[in-house]
Amino acid sequence: EGIRKGREEGMREGLQEGLRQGLQQGLQQGLQQGLQQGLLQARREAIVDFLVTRFDLPHRVAQEMEERLATIEDPRLLRELVSLAARVESLDAFYAALEALLQEEE
Repeated sequence: EGIRKGREEGMREGLQEGLRQGLQQGLQQGLQQGLQQGLLQARREAIVDFLVTRFDLPHRVAQEMEERLATIEDPRLLRELVSLAARVESLDAFYAALEALLQEEE
């Protein structure tokens, strides 16, 4: 009887500890993923903001650019595109550079 109760209590405590650790790990991973997605989205928005401000993009063109950038998950590439959007001479030059960079990634 005592051994059975001891085992049950040990299993219950082990299960609770496992759940606690799993929950903590899940929360940390979720937070890290959320921060990463936020960073990517902020860079995408910065690119579009630069292009809208510099080249007076129509709303439709800005939306198309947002959709195109939404496919990019590489933070390094997005950082490069932010810099490019800030200094490129024309919208056509940006599009050409974007396509070239995306082909390098493939």
